[in-house]
Amino acid sequence: MTFKTKTLVVALAACSTSTLAATNPTDARANAMGGAGVASGDYLSAGFHNPALAALDPDSAFGVLIPYIGAEARDPDELIDGLDDVADAFDTNNAGEIERSLKAVQGDKAYVNAGIGAAVGLPTSSISATLYTSGLIESAILTDIDPNDFGLTSNPNSNATIVAAGVGELGVALASNLDVAGQRVAVGVTPKLQRITTYNYGISVDDYDIDNWDDSRYREEENAFNLDVGAVWQSGLIGWGLREKT
Repeated sequence: MTFKTKTLVVALAACSTSTLAATNPTDARANAMGGAGVASGDYLSAGFHNPALAALDPDSAFGVLIPYIGAEARDPDELIDGLDDVADAFDTNNAGEIERSLKAVQGDKAYVNAGIGAAVGLPTSSISATLYTSGLIESAILTDIDPNDFGLTSNPNSNATIVAAGVGELGVALASNLDVAGQRVAVGVTPKLQRITTYNYGISVDDYDIDNWDDSRYREEENAFNLDVGAVWQSGLIGWGLREKT
C-alpha cells in the first residue's frame, strides 16, 4: 500500500464516527450486538466475520446468501445540500448569498458508508467451505471555510473535501472442527483477493460538484492478497470467537 493510500485510510478512520468505523453496514444483526458476529454468526457469514464459523454447522445443507446489502449515513447539518448551495451562490455573484451559504456549512461534516456481499456455503463433517464476495466503502465529507472569503464573489480560498476508502473482496473461508480437552473448537482460514480503492476529492467550494468525487483524477487503486485466521468455541448459549484479520 502506498504512502498516499495509507494516509487517506488513516485520515478517514480519524474523522469517522465510532459507529461508522467499527461496523459493517451489511450485517444489522451483528451491529446490533456490538459486532458480535465473530462468535455468533452462522456458516454463511464466515467470510465477513470469522472463517471458523464455516465449520459450526457441519450437518447443515448447502446454503446461499444473496444479496447482502446495507448502508448508513450521517448528515445532521445537511452538508451535502449545503455545498451545492455554495456552488450555486458563486454562480450568482451575489456576495450576500455567498457569505450566507459559506457560514451555513462552516465546520460541518457528513459521513456515508455502504456495503454489499454474497456467499455460498457448503458445510461438511471434515472441511467446510464458504465462498464469498463483498464490497465496503466508508466516506467523509469535510469543509475548510476561510472567513476571509466572506464578501468575495470569486476565487475563494475555502475548500470542500470528500475522502473515501473502499475494499472489494473475493475469498473462501475454510474451516474444520477440533476436539480440545473434550470441547469442540472450530478453526479456520480465509485466503482472499482484495481491490483497495481510495478517493481524495479536494476542491475549491465554487467548483464543487459531488458527481465528480469518484473521477479517475481523484482515485487510486491497488490489488492485494490477504489471509484471515480465526477460531470459535461454543457451549450451549455461550460462545467465544477470535479472529486475526489482515
